[in-house]
Amino acid sequence: MARSSPRPPWRLPDALLSRPEVVTELDLALTNFVLDNNPDHYHPDLLWTTHKAVLRGRLIGLQAAHYKKLHAQTTDLTNTLAALERLHKTQPDPLIWNRIVTTRGELNSLQTERALGDLRRVGQLFFEKGNKPDAMLARKLRALRKRNSIATIQRSENPPAVTPSEIAEEFARYYTKLYDGTTAPSDNQKLQKIRSFLEQLPLRTLSRPQANELASPITTEELLPVLKDLRIAKAPGPDGFSPLYYKKFRTQLAPLLTNMYNGFLEGKTPPTELLAASIVVIPKEGKDPSACASYRPISLLNVDMKIYAKVLATRLSRHLPSLVHPDQVGFIPSRGAPDNIRRTVNLLSIAHATKQPSLLLSLDAEKAFDRVDWTYLWEVLRRFGVGEGMIRGIRALYTSPSASVMTMGGRSRPFNILNGTRQGCPLSPLLFALCLEPLAEQIRGHPDISGIAVGNKNYKLSLFADDILLTITRPLVSLPNLYGCLSSFGALSGYKINITKSEALNISLPPEVVTHLRESFTFRWCPHRLQYLGIYLTAQVPQLYTSNYPDMIKHIKSLLRQWSSYSISWMGRIYALKMTALPKLLYLFRTLPIPIPPTVLPDLQSVFYRYIWQGKKPRVSRLILRRPKIHGGLAAPDLALYYKSAQLTQILQWSSRRGGVCGLTSRMTMLPPHAYHRFPGDRSPRRKGVACCLPLLIH
Repeated sequence: MARSSPRPPWRLPDALLSRPEVVTELDLALTNFVLDNNPDHYHPDLLWTTHKAVLRGRLIGLQAAHYKKLHAQTTDLTNTLAALERLHKTQPDPLIWNRIVTTRGELNSLQTERALGDLRRVGQLFFEKGNKPDAMLARKLRALRKRNSIATIQRSENPPAVTPSEIAEEFARYYTKLYDGTTAPSDNQKLQKIRSFLEQLPLRTLSRPQANELASPITTEELLPVLKDLRIAKAPGPDGFSPLYYKKFRTQLAPLLTNMYNGFLEGKTPPTELLAASIVVIPKEGKDPSACASYRPISLLNVDMKIYAKVLATRLSRHLPSLVHPDQVGFIPSRGAPDNIRRTVNLLSIAHATKQPSLLLSLDAEKAFDRVDWTYLWEVLRRFGVGEGMIRGIRALYTSPSASVMTMGGRSRPFNILNGTRQGCPLSPLLFALCLEPLAEQIRGHPDISGIAVGNKNYKLSLFADDILLTITRPLVSLPNLYGCLSSFGALSGYKINITKSEALNISLPPEVVTHLRESFTFRWCPHRLQYLGIYLTAQVPQLYTSNYPDMIKHIKSLLRQWSSYSISWMGRIYALKMTALPKLLYLFRTLPIPIPPTVLPDLQSVFYRYIWQGKKPRVSRLILRRPKIHGGLAAPDLALYYKSAQLTQILQWSSRRGGVCGLTSRMTMLPPHAYHRFPGDRSPRRKGVACCLPLLIH
C-alpha cells in the first residue's frame, strides 16, 4: 500500500482577508476575545497562544464556509446550464442562448476563482501592475529563475535520497549535526577563557543610560509602526499566520503583543511553539546540487517572533555605529559595501605608489551564522555593555528553538537548535557583527600582522558581515600570526575558516616569497583578479575597468535582447531598465572610483533607447524621455548623470556627518589625501586635492 503524503500545514490564505465580511467578522471575534479574557487574569503568552488557537479555528471555519459556498454556487450553475442546454436543443431561442452564454461565463468565473484566485481579479491585477515597477514585472524580467527543485541528495551510507520526504530527512540530519551545540562546548573553564579573551581587547561599550534604554519596556506606540511596515509578501512560519493578518488587525493585536514581549524582557520563557521554525533551503550558485552543504538555510519564523526580533533590532541598530569599528560595513546604519571597496582600491594604489609588497586575502567562513556559540554570544553582549535586561530579551529567542526542513512538499521531523544565529531573523546580522568585532579588533591590534601603512596608520581589514578581506604586508610573518588568531577565536566562538576556499591575490610580492607562500598555505591563489562583494579586484588599479565593466555591459545587453521578446509596453520597458539593468551599473558606479572610456556610457545609453522603442521610430524626444517626471518627463535612466552623481555622492558623504560620527574625520583617516587623484574625471596625476575633482566631475 502506497504511503500517503503528509498533510501540508495550515496557512492563512491572504485572499480570505480581502473579503469585507471576513474582515468584519474577524474584527468582532478579536474584540470579543479580549473582552471575554481579561489580560490581568492570564499570563500574556498563554493569552496570546490561546488567541491564535481560537482565531485559527475561526479562520478555518470561514475558509470552509467560503469553499462550501463556492461549491454550492458551482453546482447550481452546472445544473442550470445543463437544463438550459437541453431546453435549447428542443426549442432554439436567442434569449435561451444568451442565458446559456451568461451562465457559462459565471461558471467559468467561479472555476477560475478556485484555480487561480478569480480570473477577473487577476486580470485587474495585470492591468494595474503589469507594466509598473512592481514584483509582477520583476518576476517576469528575471532571466532564469533559480532552480529550487532538488532531484537528489547524496547520503554517506545509504543510496541517494530521491523522494521529498527522504530529502527533507537528510537535510534534517545534516542540520541536526550542524546545530547540535558541539562546535564549542560550554563549561566554566571555557567561560573563563572567553572572558579573559574579551577583557584584553579595547572594545567600545555602551553607557548605563544607553543600556537601560535598550531594556526599557516595549510600548504600543513603538510596536504599531513595526506592524504597519510589515511586508505582506513574506512567507509565514509554522503557525500559518501571515504578515497581512498582523498588519490588518494591528490595532487589536498590539496590546496583546506588547504584554507578551515585555514578559520576555523580564526573563519569561516563550512557549515552545512560538520558537518553532520552518527551514527552506536555497541553492548556492556554482555548488554541487546533490550536497546538503551546497544550500543556504533560511528560517521561516513565526511572524509574532519576527516582530519581536525587529523591535529589538531597531533598538540595537541605533547604537551599532558607536560599537563596531568602521572596518565593518555589513548591516550597520549609514555604511555600505562601496565604502570598503573604494578604500581597498585606494590602498592598492598606495601599495604600488609607496612600493609596499602586499597580499590581498579574502577569507571564506564555513557556515558563519550557523556556528556562533551561544555562550560566547552572551559574553560578547555583556562586554559591549548591552545590559542584562536586553540580554534577557535576546535570550528569549534562543531558549528552546526548534525547526523542521521543508523541501518540495516533504517535511522533516523537528529537531532542536543549540547554536548559531538564524538566517531570516532581523536581529541575526546585528548580533553576528558584534560577535565578529573581537576577532577584527584582535587582528587590528596584533603587532605582527602588518597591513598597508599610510602615515602612522596600518590598514588590514575590510568586513561585510562574514566576508573578510585583508590587505597584508610581510606575509611570511603576518600569515602565521593570522592563523593563530583565527584558530584561538574559533575555539571560543565556533567560527571556522575554510582555508582551501579562501582566495589570495599577489600585489607586487617577490617571486621567491610567492613560491614559499604557495607551498606553505593552501589558499586558492588567483592569477589576475579576486572577487569580493561582487566586484573583481585586481593587482593593478588600471585593470579594474576591464575586469568589471565589459562583462557587466555584455550581461545587460543579453538581458535586453531576452526582454525584447516579452509583451511589455514602452513605459514598462523604462521601468524594466530602472528596476534591473540600472542597479547593476549603479553598484559599479558607487563602488569603483575609476574613469570610464568616454564612448562606453553613450553607447550603452543608445542600447537603452533602442530597447525602449524596439527598433521603431521614437515617439518622444530623448530630452523629454530623460527629464524627471515632476518636470513633465518620463524619467528614463540617464547613465552619464548617474555616473557623475555616484562620484559626487562620495565626496558629499566624506564632508558630512554620518551616523553620529564626523564623516570628514572618519573618511580622511581611512583614505589618504594623496590617493584622491584616483577619482574619475581627474586625468592629471599632479592633482592631489578633492577640489581638483569637483569641476571635472560636474563638467
